[in-house]
Amino acid sequence: MKLSSYLNESIWAVTEDRFATLRAAIEAIENGTVVREPETRTQEREPFLVMANGDRVSARDEASLRAASRGTAKAVLVVPFAGTIYPRMGGAAPPSGGTNLQATMSVLRRAVMDPSIASVIADFDSPGGMVAGIPEAAAEIRAMRGIKPMSSVANFQMSSAAFYLGSSFDEVVASPSSSLGSIGVVAQYVSEGAALEKAGIAVQTLKYPPLKAELDGVSPMSDEAMAYRMEQIRRIYDDFVSAVAAGLGISKAKVESDFGNGRSLDARDAVRVGMATRTATFDTVLADHMTGAIKRRNSFQRTSANRMSRAQAIELEPQRNADFLRARWQLPGAAPMRTANDLRRRWRLGN
Repeated sequence: MKLSSYLNESIWAVTEDRFATLRAAIEAIENGTVVREPETRTQEREPFLVMANGDRVSARDEASLRAASRGTAKAVLVVPFAGTIYPRMGGAAPPSGGTNLQATMSVLRRAVMDPSIASVIADFDSPGGMVAGIPEAAAEIRAMRGIKPMSSVANFQMSSAAFYLGSSFDEVVASPSSSLGSIGVVAQYVSEGAALEKAGIAVQTLKYPPLKAELDGVSPMSDEAMAYRMEQIRRIYDDFVSAVAAGLGISKAKVESDFGNGRSLDARDAVRVGMATRTATFDTVLADHMTGAIKRRNSFQRTSANRMSRAQAIELEPQRNADFLRARWQLPGAAPMRTANDLRRRWRLGN
């Protein structure tokens, strides 16, 4: 399948300029040109631990996080969301990368249940990305709240899918020159049929049932396909607004009326309308976490036993629905789990 077809069939929560850049990058790849996304600086970042003495240790994946945190005093984990966010690398992702959401969430899950990690900072410099995986990740982050303090920082861009995720943390902090928002969903369809015909290439698409291969990239999009696509986009947008409202503890109406209506807002306006809690630099937020000034949200506090069982359930049972997890773990108000070691034995977690 051509990468341009992959882009045609995908739905994105990304800024308009980045969407145009992605299409140009994919066309260049198809023409044999290796391209890099503009965020070369941000894409070189990886998760790291800040130790009590200020030392920084790489935690780029779950294994390195486990090794780095073992036997340490309380540390702060910094998790970057840099460049375009993809559910996993490959597919339309440029060779220079972006954020691998699957790998990043794996590190975040481990950090939430690791007693040697005191708190988490999500460091955002992203224009958004593919919708795939974003709703699940945002819901999972919201479920983690109350286990330990978690801040998200717009350093310096938290747009579209990035804001979808960032609004799910305990607090949203905007660096003074940052931009936040761009709440919306975008998709494009490019038909190459006319160009192929001009080049003397005839393409016949054989399909069944009739609605199969509606977006084949050759035929113009039918009115029926357009209406169906728009309904998908509206539904995803509604889920986006609902997730932001749930993360920030506000109404959907406020999100739709005050949060830019698809535009990004600067830091001052973002704080004014309630998109962000405060303005501060990343270093200030890190210092707050190192001194213990950031507290988890009281409304999400759990007993320590239930915190561990909840974190384990998030990691080990992602396919189960929330009602099953509550019944299985009796999440809140449960009789406490016995010990973390007992839990590991039951689920064969290892160390």
